[in-house]
Amino acid sequence: MRKNDITLLNAFNEKINEMKADGTMYAIFVDNGLDKTNMA
Repeated sequence: MRKNDITLLNAFNEKINEMKADGTMYAIFVDNGLDKTNMA
């Protein structure tokens, strides 16, 4: 990701936040042997 590409950074962060909110991020963590303590 280019440092000065704020539009892409914002879109990426928005998607990460959506994934956290709907549980997708947690499911990915569990599938890879991690748990909620690994989410920051």
